[in-house]
Amino acid sequence: MKILIRVDASVQIGTGHVMRCLTLADELRERGAEAIFVCREFTGNLCGYIEEKGYIVHRLPVSDAPAQDAETNLKHSAWLGTDWQTDFEQTMALLS
Repeated sequence: MKILIRVDASVQIGTGHVMRCLTLADELRERGAEAIFVCREFTGNLCGYIEEKGYIVHRLPVSDAPAQDAETNLKHSAWLGTDWQTDFEQTMALLS
């Protein structure tokens, strides 16, 4: 079984979410699953570290354009890197 883990880390949002997802991926690997990570290339990302742990990492580019939808009004939207629809489409493109 293959499991896709979509997670980001950066100097702004921190690394805790990635570290927790790595713990989950390690447990899944012990049970025979293959975890594959998808991460946006923010400054301070942990893509190299994830690869050092033996996982495949697909990198999503960082957009220079701010999100142009309702998410723009949310406090956390500034560090999402893009709007949710674009993020979804980029992630799904990796699966096809």
